[in-house]
Amino acid sequence: MKRILCLFWLVVVLGPPAIAQLLYQRVYGSAGDESWGYLTPVRSGGYLVVGTQQRLPTGPADEKLYLVRTNAQGDTLWTRRHKLPGFTGINVHGICENAAGQVLIAASGGDLNVGFLDQAMLVLLSPQGDTLWTRKTGGPTNDFYSSLLLGHDGNFVLTGTLNTFPQWLKVNAAGQVVAQTNIIYDAAETGGVGSLFKDNSGLGGYWVVNYKAVTGSARKFLHLTEAGVVDQTKPLYGSGYELIYAVAPLPNNGGYLMSVEGKLARFTSALDTVWTKDLRYSNGVVSGFASAQLVQPLSDGNCVLAGQFYDSGGYRVYLAKVSPAGQVLRDTVLFRGGGSETVRGLAVEPATGRYVFSGETAQGPRGGNDLFLGIHAPWRVLPARAPAHLYTAPLAAWPIPVASGHDALHLRAAQPLAGPLTLCDALGRQVRTWPAVRAATDAAGQEVSLAGVPAGLYLLHATDAAGRRYVARVLRE
Repeated sequence: MKRILCLFWLVVVLGPPAIAQLLYQRVYGSAGDESWGYLTPVRSGGYLVVGTQQRLPTGPADEKLYLVRTNAQGDTLWTRRHKLPGFTGINVHGICENAAGQVLIAASGGDLNVGFLDQAMLVLLSPQGDTLWTRKTGGPTNDFYSSLLLGHDGNFVLTGTLNTFPQWLKVNAAGQVVAQTNIIYDAAETGGVGSLFKDNSGLGGYWVVNYKAVTGSARKFLHLTEAGVVDQTKPLYGSGYELIYAVAPLPNNGGYLMSVEGKLARFTSALDTVWTKDLRYSNGVVSGFASAQLVQPLSDGNCVLAGQFYDSGGYRVYLAKVSPAGQVLRDTVLFRGGGSETVRGLAVEPATGRYVFSGETAQGPRGGNDLFLGIHAPWRVLPARAPAHLYTAPLAAWPIPVASGHDALHLRAAQPLAGPLTLCDALGRQVRTWPAVRAATDAAGQEVSLAGVPAGLYLLHATDAAGRRYVARVLRE
């Protein structure tokens, strides 16, 4: 069931010219607890929000997958609940739609049959939300999926830890594993595998982040072909405890923007670091650091990110539009009286450019934790304009200083001047003007008279036909 967030979000935006437009806000849930709130746009229009539901009084013993299908405004079209037999404490790790409108959910949870060790689970849904198949993987340790995306060839591509080994695998719509590769850090350390993203250099394939331990002190990027063959390795410097949460490709082979343990970082297409930055938010009342969790590219070459901002009342939703240079063009924090929000999903609506975000809200209006969805109007940022003048060039002037009792000042420019010569004082006030003559480019230059100009420091301005500015500093004694 959909409900407007009764403890409303108060939108606060950086900078007086920006007007925040939170178009829609929706909450889904029951009197029990709903968790996660991952989001995917669906090809037939609208969105699918995926989480879990514990209904009172049974709690974790009766936890189910919880699906909410919405229209483009977030209104509920239908809900589904799917029990995963034997599972308790279900974790959702990702969702992805294929070209047929089928949605794959990557999840894990405690399995009552194996001593409560986590087992990894894939669930494929029809466009109507019915289960088409499930695939469970378990081993002697906890199994889980790390990342999920739709591959270049239309199959699902995942990373995870399965049967004790970090793995990259490709699964088709029938549930068959068509490619699988163990990702071992080195001979001494099994390591772990994290974020997965498509290669943006034009070579195809995929990159994964390989950790020496699950969050160890060393890490690297590995490139895999469509067949799962590791053919490139790239060191990733910095703290091994800084996890990469999301990656957005930049257009024209411009590399990637990544959220790295809450910070924002840019990498080239060869995965060399260009810059990293913290995100600081202030609205004149509250200020602090925001964290980047999710990043999506925009059609204008910029990116939108969603994350968290902490104040004394809890975690708030943070949205920002950033340039490839890392400049925050617009940002906002959504404040709510009481409770706390965790962002799990971010999408950009292709037709309108709207920012759609989702997640989990603690102490939701329905009772316990609820799922939420918000839709924000796109921020329009005007492109930078070229300056009216191409550049400023020196204007030769002599003698400097112009001695008391002498009035003649000679000028010479590299190009014929157009318009007047203008003499201004130190406050920018116009003192004298003269017409420019072609002789200003000759060896002797153009002579002007400073008769009647009092002693002081002045700037003499001129322009040529191409719009170049010429400036000379004139000292009158």
